[in-house]
Amino acid sequence: MMSKPRSVTIQDVARACGVSPTTVSLVLNNSSRRISTETRERVLRYVRETRYQPSALARGVQVKRLSTLGLLSGHGGQHYLHYSYYLQVLGGVMDFAQRHQLNLLILNEQLWSGTLSELRLHIDGRCGGLILIGLREFNELVPALNERGIPFVQVSRNTENPSVSCVDVDNRDGARKVVRYLWEHGHRRIAMIRGSLGGIFDTERFQGYQDALQDVGLSFDPSLVFDALHAGYSEPGGEEMARMLLSLPIAHRPTAVFCASDQMAYGALEAFQKAGIRVPEDISVAGFDDEFKASHTDPPLTTLRQPCEKIGARAAQHLVSLIEGATPGAQDFIPGEIIVRRSVGAPPTT
Repeated sequence: MMSKPRSVTIQDVARACGVSPTTVSLVLNNSSRRISTETRERVLRYVRETRYQPSALARGVQVKRLSTLGLLSGHGGQHYLHYSYYLQVLGGVMDFAQRHQLNLLILNEQLWSGTLSELRLHIDGRCGGLILIGLREFNELVPALNERGIPFVQVSRNTENPSVSCVDVDNRDGARKVVRYLWEHGHRRIAMIRGSLGGIFDTERFQGYQDALQDVGLSFDPSLVFDALHAGYSEPGGEEMARMLLSLPIAHRPTAVFCASDQMAYGALEAFQKAGIRVPEDISVAGFDDEFKASHTDPPLTTLRQPCEKIGARAAQHLVSLIEGATPGAQDFIPGEIIVRRSVGAPPTT
């Protein structure tokens, strides 16, 4: 007995046309949302050739998915409470969703640990795509989402894959601005405390530091770069690196230090205070992020403010565009702003 041929599904149509199932649904429902004429004609041509008939249930599910955006944090829900970066990005996403009458589904890494077998269970019928935040350890997630045709946008880039859409602060330009600001205050020996985690953003901030030195005609001195390595972008890492900086002979110490995160700057301020080193009279300190705590340190921290709410809103905007059929791969880098406080001054005269 011959088996009955398998019916064409909406996933088959999407794969054949190189679009998401949501885009197929929008075309079939003659949605007014922006879809290119080429994409619309390609889908309709394939549907005619295969005589695809969407079920009422499938069509209803796709419309529901379109109205809901998913947000997945790779560090778990506690990061939203402990780090202002996550709270502000989340605020930007929520504001965009509210203004465009979209729902927001917040997920965390417990749903994905160890296996991706439940990926479709958490996506289909619940949201049209994902905004990913802080997923350095989930190297298998990005190719899995690509393979399944699920629209997604990364916040804080962790891959140079040109087919992955991402939104981030312009890390290289931001670091360049901070170091240039220190030079404008008269500093000529400027150190950097970094926290190598293997992330692209760490490399970009280091490149920005080097760019600024080259811009103003200062030689790069590797002895002035202090790498926290396994301590990462943390307060203890910054404190440890500041102690190493103080171990240099006084004549060779820098007069200013650029910390590649506010967390490391807090640790550096603590180390200098314990050693009796005054900030900014003896050494100037600048950070990167502008966390809530930055304005309450002693002295308040000069830093590069990340446009977190704008990053969140832009990520949501790019995700909607992907759901509606845009080509993945947009790289959206938003300039940061220097916030001037009292931790930077002129270099000491002796």
